[in-house]
Amino acid sequence: MAPFFAAPVLEESRKAPYWPSHEEPIPSLVSVTKGPTSMSHDRNPFPSSDQDRHEIWKMLVRNDVDGFVNEDWSIFGAAFKHDGFCGLDAKGSLDPSDWQVRFPTVETYRDAWLEDASRSAATAYAEDRRDALFRATNMLDIRVQGHTAMARKIFDDAMALAAGGLRD
Repeated sequence: MAPFFAAPVLEESRKAPYWPSHEEPIPSLVSVTKGPTSMSHDRNPFPSSDQDRHEIWKMLVRNDVDGFVNEDWSIFGAAFKHDGFCGLDAKGSLDPSDWQVRFPTVETYRDAWLEDASRSAATAYAEDRRDALFRATNMLDIRVQGHTAMARKIFDDAMALAAGGLRD
């Protein structure tokens, strides 16, 4: 998973059955930075009655983690709108002036995501990788206004390595 990315997200996954209350797709801006986590493992913090936030969380957390663990871009990749995509690298900084465009296309982001997923799959962890990724992911800040949504996705936890130590 990349340290930071921003992207308008999907048209197809926002259509029925996921978005029956919306006629237009909802573009999203996704931000990933370091910060505190407080989200339960693999439990959607948004009730199904909060349909937009519930589905955005499912798409950008559950599908990302499941796709990543299985090294299967198709589980997560369908969520991206290709036109207008821009992926940023925050370089571990909360200061936007430090951020740089790293992924000018969904394809460049996909390639890096798959490379990270492969490297993660080849690493021996002392804990279940899927559980650890859910534990390390916080996406409680999702704001929806009309047909636009902004979700702030934070990765802030290290995974225990089988040989000892931690991987950030």
